[in-house]
Amino acid sequence: MISFPPQPRPYVETHYRFRAVPVSRYYRRVPEIIADLPRRLEPGRDLPILIIVKDAHRFPVKIHEVEIRWRAPNLSTLKLHLDKVIDLPYWSELVTIHADSLPRRQLELDVVIRASQNNREFLVTNHNFPGIPDHPLIINLSAHPFPKLPEWALGDLHVHTRYTDDQVEFGAPIEATARISQSMGHDFFAATDHSYDLDDSWKSYLKNDPNLAKYRTFAEEIDRWNRDHAGSFQVIPGEEVSAGSSRRKNVHLLILGAGDLIPGSGDSAEAWFRTKPDLSIAEILERLENHRVAIAAHPDYQFPFLERFLLHRDTWRQEDLETPCLTGVQVVRGHNPLPFQTGLTLWIELLLGGQRLSLTTGSDAHGDFNHFSQIKTPMIKLELARHSVFGDDLTLIPAPKLISASSLLSEIGNRHTAITTGPGIDFRLFGKQGECYLPGDTCGDGSGHALIQAISSPEFGRISHAMIWAGNPRLQAEELAWIEQPADATFRVERELPLELQRDWNYLRAEVQTQRADATGRALTTPIFLNE
Repeated sequence: MISFPPQPRPYVETHYRFRAVPVSRYYRRVPEIIADLPRRLEPGRDLPILIIVKDAHRFPVKIHEVEIRWRAPNLSTLKLHLDKVIDLPYWSELVTIHADSLPRRQLELDVVIRASQNNREFLVTNHNFPGIPDHPLIINLSAHPFPKLPEWALGDLHVHTRYTDDQVEFGAPIEATARISQSMGHDFFAATDHSYDLDDSWKSYLKNDPNLAKYRTFAEEIDRWNRDHAGSFQVIPGEEVSAGSSRRKNVHLLILGAGDLIPGSGDSAEAWFRTKPDLSIAEILERLENHRVAIAAHPDYQFPFLERFLLHRDTWRQEDLETPCLTGVQVVRGHNPLPFQTGLTLWIELLLGGQRLSLTTGSDAHGDFNHFSQIKTPMIKLELARHSVFGDDLTLIPAPKLISASSLLSEIGNRHTAITTGPGIDFRLFGKQGECYLPGDTCGDGSGHALIQAISSPEFGRISHAMIWAGNPRLQAEELAWIEQPADATFRVERELPLELQRDWNYLRAEVQTQRADATGRALTTPIFLNE
């Protein structure tokens, strides 16, 4: 039997209590106070540190100063004086420190926040979630740029921002997420907040706003960022919709691209025992504007029993994934390879069955730049969990040097994608007249001439395998069409090679694996399909 890890609930909302039984062991009359920073820093970048204070309109607080204390010898403590009284529902500040003088290696640190409330002074080390012990923040100050091939952009395609705000969780500001993502060497991220949060009133996540002021602000903020940063780092607008499955339960569907908000409140818990989906998967896909893209979110994930029982959350079934106009699937990996392999196996079975679904990935992060906490038992216990954090799982998209959100969205819609946990990959097939086909394209007259490229770095490990897989629907299996296992510790592979295409093959896809002492990295492309 396959076991699945629990669903993370990062940036935990600790002030919600059931009305009928208003008791919670982790409820405190202080705001949530969190410090967060990227797990990885690109060479030449300053280090951004995000401070968040939530629910201070109920529990006002004063932040006096912030100390950055390195858990390493010969590194001095840094002090930042703020002296700010905070009485807002959500407050954040992104501070940056110069990293030029820091050693290029993994470091541990603590962000200690000195605050006061009602003339009582207290310290917060990294977070103030009750019951979770202090733990250091970890950052890898990399000596190597992120391994990217020319004409490919990379980013996290499933991210929740501060516009996700409900009874159990909340995220980070859009601008802070963009700047932290940039500091990690990324080119974009997709803001995919829950549709059942985007339709809420600013004053209460339990009340809907028919005027959709929150959603309009969300769309305007993304549009403003993209205009101000035209040609450079982009934010893809989107939403995570709770859609009706074939069993009339709730599955999650990523909708990428700006447009009308799609309702999806079946599993919002805004009204108890109201779990009927607003729209089915097919109904949502039928109403999508042409420029928008639909991707099955984490179809390899099985929700915990309570969420399945109380919220009627469901796992994607084969009949759901066969819905017309679905563009792709999003598999997850994080620190546990089992869900990733489960999702990959499911995707391959669909490809062999004739489905033409692209492969994407994303962290499903709600902030989570360095670590996250989760609710272990509602109203009773929180815990620190080790799952995927922001940027662990990245989607690769072909892109010119000057990118735009619309061009990225177009490439995703054309299924031109690959995924990676570190190494870069490129795969192309050439037609008889020299036409170039990318992952996601259909090549009806392939010459059998292919190009595969891979790149890595000491940070992500040497390239151990470069492979091309062929799908054989007659055998209902994949065949290994080509493989290279470099004998030396190489960080780059580029091969132009002839492939003898077989009549039974209906697609080709590329895969690269890297190896270092403590981890394995992978990059995989969406297939190039071989016939109509």
